[in-house]
Amino acid sequence: MTEPASPGVAGDDVFGGPSGNSEWDAFTDSLILDTARPSREHFVTAIVVSHDGEVWLPAVLTALARQTRPVNSVVGVDNASQDSSPAVLRESLGADAVVQREVNDGFGSAASAGFASVAARQPALPDDVVRWVWLLHDDSAPDLTCLERLLQAADEHPSADVLGPKILGWHDRRLLLEVGVSIDGDGRRVTGLEQREHDQGQHDGVRDVLAVSSAGMLIRQDVWEELAGFDPHLPLYRDDVDFCWRVHRAGGRVLVAADAVLHHRETSAHGRRQVRDGDARQHRADREAAIRVLLTHATTVGMFFVALRLLIGSAIRALTYLVGKDLAAARDEVSAQFAVLAKPRRLRASRSLVSRSSVEPASVVRSLRPTTVDQLRDLGEAVGGALTTSSATGPSSVSALESGPIDDEAAYLPDDSSGVLRRILLAPGVVATMALLVVAAIATRGLWWGEGVLQGGALLPVPEGARDVWASYTRAWHDVGPGSHTPSAPFLIVVGVVATVLFGNPDWAMNVLVLLAAPIAGWSAYVATRGMLTSKVIRAWMAVTYALLPAMTGAFAQGRVGTLITAIALPFAIRSGFRLSRRTGTIRRAAGTALLMSVILAATPAVWVVALGCAVIASIVAIRRWGPDAWAIITRFAVAIIVPLLVLMPWTVHLITNPALFFVEPGLNIPGIIDPNLRPIDVLLLHPGGPGMNPLLVTAGLVFAAFLALFRRDTASYVSAWWVVVILALAIGVVQSTITVLPPGAEVRAQPWPGPMTLVMGLAMIASCGIAFDGLRQRFAGQSFTLGQPLAAIGLFAAALTPVAAAVWWIPANDDVVQRAPRLDVPAFVAAEADGPQAPRTLVLTDNGQGEVRYMLIGGSALTLGSAETMPEPEVWEPIDDFVSALASGRGGGEVDALRSYGVRYVTLAAKSSRSIVPALDSEPGLRRLARAEGEVLWRISGVTSRAQVFDIDSASSGFLPMALDIAQPGDIGTDPYLDGALPEAVDIDPGSRVLWLGVTSTTRWSASIDGQTLARAALREPLNWAAAFVVPVEKATSTVVASFDDSLRRGWLIFQAIVILALIVLALPERRVPDPDPDDPGDPDPPDAPEVPHSLDLTQVATAAADPIDSMGPAGSTSTRPTTPPTTPPTTPPTTRGAALEDSHDGNGMTKDASNDAGDESTGVNP
Repeated sequence: MTEPASPGVAGDDVFGGPSGNSEWDAFTDSLILDTARPSREHFVTAIVVSHDGEVWLPAVLTALARQTRPVNSVVGVDNASQDSSPAVLRESLGADAVVQREVNDGFGSAASAGFASVAARQPALPDDVVRWVWLLHDDSAPDLTCLERLLQAADEHPSADVLGPKILGWHDRRLLLEVGVSIDGDGRRVTGLEQREHDQGQHDGVRDVLAVSSAGMLIRQDVWEELAGFDPHLPLYRDDVDFCWRVHRAGGRVLVAADAVLHHRETSAHGRRQVRDGDARQHRADREAAIRVLLTHATTVGMFFVALRLLIGSAIRALTYLVGKDLAAARDEVSAQFAVLAKPRRLRASRSLVSRSSVEPASVVRSLRPTTVDQLRDLGEAVGGALTTSSATGPSSVSALESGPIDDEAAYLPDDSSGVLRRILLAPGVVATMALLVVAAIATRGLWWGEGVLQGGALLPVPEGARDVWASYTRAWHDVGPGSHTPSAPFLIVVGVVATVLFGNPDWAMNVLVLLAAPIAGWSAYVATRGMLTSKVIRAWMAVTYALLPAMTGAFAQGRVGTLITAIALPFAIRSGFRLSRRTGTIRRAAGTALLMSVILAATPAVWVVALGCAVIASIVAIRRWGPDAWAIITRFAVAIIVPLLVLMPWTVHLITNPALFFVEPGLNIPGIIDPNLRPIDVLLLHPGGPGMNPLLVTAGLVFAAFLALFRRDTASYVSAWWVVVILALAIGVVQSTITVLPPGAEVRAQPWPGPMTLVMGLAMIASCGIAFDGLRQRFAGQSFTLGQPLAAIGLFAAALTPVAAAVWWIPANDDVVQRAPRLDVPAFVAAEADGPQAPRTLVLTDNGQGEVRYMLIGGSALTLGSAETMPEPEVWEPIDDFVSALASGRGGGEVDALRSYGVRYVTLAAKSSRSIVPALDSEPGLRRLARAEGEVLWRISGVTSRAQVFDIDSASSGFLPMALDIAQPGDIGTDPYLDGALPEAVDIDPGSRVLWLGVTSTTRWSASIDGQTLARAALREPLNWAAAFVVPVEKATSTVVASFDDSLRRGWLIFQAIVILALIVLALPERRVPDPDPDDPGDPDPPDAPEVPHSLDLTQVATAAADPIDSMGPAGSTSTRPTTPPTTPPTTPPTTRGAALEDSHDGNGMTKDASNDAGDESTGVNP
């Protein structure tokens, strides 16, 4: 009986469908089945390809021999194996049915060689017999009914040209590996399965797919011949995807029959044998094949865009691999791109192979490829699975997204979701953090709402946007006072990062760093003590007590953002530092510690000094204990402590050359927030002084308990280590309480605030108490009464009351130092002029009524965060000090003219300032009062008061005629360029020459040029000599002038800093790992015990079945009910019989399909 052609098929079309349309094929299949036509007869040639597969090959041959529908012909192909695989094939199949290849040039070439060896010997068959080629790897064992069910699906779907089985794990026989495959836009193999998804029948049935695996692929022989087999230029990966794609483009159809099952070991993917030609770069081969397939099937016009997209994607992945410290994978990503592009002939040959048989465009498989939405969903599920997996590396790790019982099967499972939520909410760490959040919200209740931003005390207002914060840090010249090139304070990096994360809002960043510092610091302390103590309740007490230390409440009340930043980072830094002291410490942890210490050094340099002292002491102890082995520990300490100095360059140089900076922290150092009567005993009792302090008795109990902790013998060594930290911090804190320093740019000497030192001391004392309290009840339970028991009880009670008393004292406290107010330090119209093109300055005076006058020279509307750290050198302020002193005393000299030379247009009294100097200012010639409002008085200086000016010099009188110039970037004054415009013409005077006066502190880094010609510097007399000035040639008197500040050195330091920070981040991140738990690996925990089955059967009868093909074929598909009886003769067992068989049970550890590794695309004997 001949097989009628499907409707619409040309007589010479070897494919059973008109266009590869799956709906049309299903319709025509149903028409054919409705005719009650008897099942077709089939002739199946099995090709088994082996390469070093002696361990698994016997089980494969056994499974092949036991098929309920036996194959009609079988040929074995050995791909240059170095083990006994050829002998196993010859003993099982017979020497005539084995092809021995000398070169391993790919699975496709081996399959073609095997088919060629039997094609000529195939018998003549009736026209109604359908010939098939069945491909098997040497580690792919089909179930006994696999072939029968594949042929049954072929009968039910006559238009099918390629069929594939459902592929399950070798050991875990329910683990789904593939049920058809596809390929995404990056060329990655897509199975559509969740990680470690198990077979519960959810994918059963027959459906159209883009491709099926070459392991178990059943191909119509005429299709195989028409398409010339697999592409020889794809020897490793994607050969099956490319072949099936060509089938679709030739008008064919590819189906997966999930009722047919095959178990795949994926040995090459799990590193169980050497890959082709000893090439161990599997990732490069995978990516190269992926790129080649996508470019092969791209249109001529679209190939360029596909190549560009792949290049960008590879660059992003390579960068990701570099961050994960997988240099080999990064190299392979890049080299794979160039490997394909460097061999255009191979690409042309592959495209020619496609074009010869194509009748459909590449888009014919569009519906069978994952869409962008599908890929995003899969990515989200993968991330969700990673976040909800308890262990990322353990072999039994199972994602929470893994499929499980559904519908009625899950009815018996208890619903304990409410119990889980209750346990989470009642966990000590959560309760402690929420309690701190409530206390902080109540204590800061007046600062969350209202106009303006947080400011007051040491805290200056933040700029308007995150961009302004970053600009303040990155610029080399600062508009502070008369101009400064002092390096920016590095704590702005932390503020900038937080502001950027919070949608570019610096005000929100300060709310987090100031108002929420207590709960965040408490959470930090709780997490950092994980593994240190067994009692979560004690850890929660430690967290709450730490967050409510006087240093914390004082830092909030006084606006000391540096201490608050340190409070958040300090617990993690100490935890990491202690781990560095172990012999098991790593450079990765040292890099992470260096990042934390960089933050601490930028915020509170004195804490870094304590860390340096601890590192030195720990290094000495390590040398005495471990001798030469201690140098590894010392190296890690050096990385953690010294590298931060490099991270913060060039500010580090500024820090070292100005030692006073080690004792202060960011912000204003004003007398109103410093306790001048602070005593060393106050520091010992953890009270740094100033607003925000609670009574000494609140912390006295904590100090007493920490002292008692020294007397618990079994924990004395650990507590002593913490007391070393206490002593170092106490020494520096006492020094801070007894000295005064003059920070750079400050007007008067100030006493440092020892808050950071009391913070370190408090944390160390809390840790001492926590260690001593942990397990204390069990220790006393078995002892008789001693004096230490009541003392311990008293200390425990006193320490427990410390956070309660601190919270009760903090909640009603309101020192009104930090408040929410507008950014402006000057009236609105003055700020508007300051942001205008002439950018005049404003002198803000503060009179305390006792003969002391302070002043600020403001370049814009107000000083902002970071301005206090970039003040000019003291010598820049000395002449201004004299002018302001003369102005306040009412001498009536040339002080107004001097202030005019600094670009000062307005003089104002600050709010809450005394009015005692108002009469003196009113009497000053050149000052005109403009307004008087409550709390402030404003005067204007007459004459030209612009920031930059041009002076015409009268050769007769040698007098100056100043004219105002507009700066290039008003508002946020930039320096590249600072000026860029034409000079005005001279008025009423014939100048002999002109002088360009910039109104900024003179330094060699300022330059000016006209038409590319650099101007020479000008020497002016007082009071104009402080600013940078340049001589304008007569012939260029009205030309366009460009003035700028050379910030190349600053840009170089920023690049260096970025490189060092990026290197530390990369080193600190965990290494990229691709977990591949493999039950066959003796190194894997709990490998399954596989029951023994015969390793091989004599298949020579099948190999020679062509002698009587009709007798050996039998009916196919569902009509075949007679099982095949295996040979009664004992099987011949090859020499290699180790652990190759399939087991009948599993331990849940089966293989995980990793699409990126293309494990399922392995071509036996070739694929890695």
